[in-house]
Amino acid sequence: MVPMTDDLMLAAPDEKTQATAVVDFCAKSFGGYWGFTEYSRNGYILRSHYDWDASQIGMIRDKIVTHFGIWEYLCRIGGDTVKSGGIGVVCTDMRHRKRGYMADTTRASVASMKRHGYHLSVLFGLSDFYDKFGYVDGWDSSEIRFKHSDLPNPNGKIKLKKYIYKKGSEIDALYNRSNKGLTGTAVRPTYGVNRRPSDWECWKWTDDNGKVAGYIVCALRNGRFSVVDWGGKADSVFAAISTLLRKTQCSEVRINDVHEKSPLYRDLYSFNYRQETFHTRNGGCMIRVINPSAFVGTIKKTLQKRLKSSAIADWTGTVKIQSPEETFFITLRGKKIDVSARPDSGTDTKHTIKTGFELAQLLVGVEEPEEIMRRSGMRATGDAKAVVSAIFPHQHPSLGNWDHF
Repeated sequence: MVPMTDDLMLAAPDEKTQATAVVDFCAKSFGGYWGFTEYSRNGYILRSHYDWDASQIGMIRDKIVTHFGIWEYLCRIGGDTVKSGGIGVVCTDMRHRKRGYMADTTRASVASMKRHGYHLSVLFGLSDFYDKFGYVDGWDSSEIRFKHSDLPNPNGKIKLKKYIYKKGSEIDALYNRSNKGLTGTAVRPTYGVNRRPSDWECWKWTDDNGKVAGYIVCALRNGRFSVVDWGGKADSVFAAISTLLRKTQCSEVRINDVHEKSPLYRDLYSFNYRQETFHTRNGGCMIRVINPSAFVGTIKKTLQKRLKSSAIADWTGTVKIQSPEETFFITLRGKKIDVSARPDSGTDTKHTIKTGFELAQLLVGVEEPEEIMRRSGMRATGDAKAVVSAIFPHQHPSLGNWDHF
């Protein structure tokens, strides 16, 4: 444990001896005690990808007073993946608030993620807190609505069958195929069970050989039909939605956070729909790169693929990246990319990018790179702006609700 002010001790929670105490503390902090306890035990904290080694709790006299949860998952960045920490259940005991304990816990958690080799951290949280610790606004959220009458007539009938989700099943494999290359999405499995069995219904359909061809997870609450998760060909997914709308007698459907590079999103243009996008400048989705050079080094294959198809495919040189975390160098040579802590001897480093924590937005591809640089005040010299614009293009990142933390 690391001693802090006023006898606050920070450490990773011990799964064997403190699991019950962690769940109890989080349930008391978030309200709806019994419901949150059941939710946590049903696969949110226990029996999940919650990282007991990286998460942090603050204790005073053997009592938990703060908690900063980290869920480990692989996040897609183009065709590669980075080790990511999803942040959840960040809370302080009511009797110990306004003392800086959570600030200490957050700093310890970021340091813990660095020690455990994380590349990226993602959260969906409150405003005016996480920005103090290097988190910047990530991708926008969106909601798509369309009426049952707007859906095209399906080609043939689709036979739906309810299923109980199992970790590592055909459903996970289908999801991964459907989301291959879509930045921001998680590699399944993440959660091992359906965390909301009373709210989320799981339906699937098979092909002529009896193999799973698609699935849909939906929720019906207060007469509102929502699609939580899906996989398979877009036309089949829309046919399944049509069948379920008819079954539930709902006239409208809502789908949150459809990835704008997905086949489903492209097929929306075949009929009428309404899309609302919600941008939160400080709060909502926020991201932080934990180890920038390791992040870039992990996605080299994707960067090289982008470089080969760009207008600067034959550019040779080194770009120096200066960020609050570290300074590192990206060298382009013969359509190959290398990342290093220091440049080769004699390397010309006139191509530089000086940036704040907004580097995370650039690396993930949250927006057009030129817009990120303009808005954040990044300073570029030489050919650096052209290089980073080519290898870090806008990716329209998004993370589905099933994988939220």
